[in-house]
Amino acid sequence: LQMRLLRTGTSAAVASVYDELVHELSNPLGALEINASLVTDLLASARTAVGDAQRAQTILTEANLVIRMARTVIFPAAMRYQGELAGTCANLKAIGHDFKMASLEDVTTKLRAMQAEVDKLEKLLAHEGGDTLAHAKFMCDKVLPAMSAVRSYADALESVVADDLWPLPSYQEMLFIR
Repeated sequence: LQMRLLRTGTSAAVASVYDELVHELSNPLGALEINASLVTDLLASARTAVGDAQRAQTILTEANLVIRMARTVIFPAAMRYQGELAGTCANLKAIGHDFKMASLEDVTTKLRAMQAEVDKLEKLLAHEGGDTLAHAKFMCDKVLPAMSAVRSYADALESVVADDLWPLPSYQEMLFIR
């Protein structure tokens, strides 16, 4: 066959057919590479979306825990201490002793500020996010800072509430176990 094609001068035609055949064989492989690339991109996108959803859910769970701990653990302890300070102030006033209410005012100010931050955090959690990425971004940009604000007031209260009334391990207790 090759000899016949050479004699008839059709080697250029054979080369052309050969090139087309190679191209057609290569083309499906190229399409497979493109499809594999698309599948890889889709999988990466899906992993990112799942990761974003998991992060948003974790932040939501932790934010609900912050609210619950503030309302059921920290507020009651700080209010008991506030009550003790108020009782002491009233007793000192009853016996005509000159006293300053700076400690009572400090605890009251910190309690009110923490309550306001907990209320803000609770309102943020009512947010209905759009797509997964937007919701995850909202949780990171808005909810995490609100959680930090609550935490800062909890830390401030921990530093002034009497140790016997503070129900959580303090930093001092965690660092230097007594």
